[in-house]
Amino acid sequence: MTLAERLYSVEDLLTMEDGDAYELDDGVLKELTVGAESAKVAYELLRRLGNFLEGKRLGQVIPDTVGLHIFPDRPRRLPRPDGGFIRDGRLPGNRLPKGFMTVAPDLVIESISPNELAGYAMQKVAEYLSAGVELVWVLYPETRSATVYRANGSAGVIPADGALDGEDVIPGFRCALADIMPPAETA
Repeated sequence: MTLAERLYSVEDLLTMEDGDAYELDDGVLKELTVGAESAKVAYELLRRLGNFLEGKRLGQVIPDTVGLHIFPDRPRRLPRPDGGFIRDGRLPGNRLPKGFMTVAPDLVIESISPNELAGYAMQKVAEYLSAGVELVWVLYPETRSATVYRANGSAGVIPADGALDGEDVIPGFRCALADIMPPAETA
């Protein structure tokens, strides 16, 4: 087996100098392909979510690039979503771990970059839901829209003039897509 064909472990990522620049897909390193625009959209959403949660004791924001080691049957799988949320009482001591998350978040956010493969993004959505994530928000900066996926199997598209809703996961939270998406391109 050559170095390029080597299978990596989650522990390898912790010791690699640039380990936070990769996801693991069954032991294969996948370099994160983050575009500036999609990163800004995710940041704006996480900022608004954090502001909403301030002083409410509902839970906490999971920052971008935190690895999710939440697939017991796939120990070499570690996606890094663009953010998320976990309710209070689900983590030991209500503290985010020093390493990777081993408890499935209640909400996961993915902001799609132009160079991101749609099939891989949808694979991650299915994996998150099967691991116990209740709500997945997939943001599409290019079309200024989003798609919401729920643990009950339902999904819905949110148009550019719509809003994300925390539903039962983050009661009371709403964020208009127009507030976080890039301005519409003019001809």
